[in-house]
Amino acid sequence: MLKNKIKKLVVWFCVLFSASCLLLAVVYGLASASLRMADKLFPAYITPSVNVQRKVVKPLTVEDKIRKVAKEKDFQYADYLVNLAFCESRLDPLAIGDQGNSRGLFQIHKKYHPTITTLDAFNVEWSTSWAIDQINSGKQSMWTCDRLIALK
Repeated sequence: MLKNKIKKLVVWFCVLFSASCLLLAVVYGLASASLRMADKLFPAYITPSVNVQRKVVKPLTVEDKIRKVAKEKDFQYADYLVNLAFCESRLDPLAIGDQGNSRGLFQIHKKYHPTITTLDAFNVEWSTSWAIDQINSGKQSMWTCDRLIALK
């Protein structure tokens, strides 16, 4: 009698285990099918590969910076400024001349402009703005190169 009960218990266990496995397979199959259907119905879940073109921004040249400051200050002689800076420093903002007394694009002399720091003299935008102010106040003849370049 105990043998029969054990046999019945083993049979029921096998039936329940098989039914559980079958149910699990059905649920897995339904889940897989529903995911495939969701991908077809809602393609937003798929992230497309997008090739975005980036605009490469080149840094401004010294000449571009001079022209930009001239435009901002409504100074119509940008070519004159560029030529003056080229003649004075070969457009090198870190240029030093006159035994270290003149510095920057416009070769600002320490003796005649003692309040101007070397950092300001080396700064393209600041020194260009300063040069425009000097020219507007009638002091453009302070530069050696001014005699070579005509202010048109």
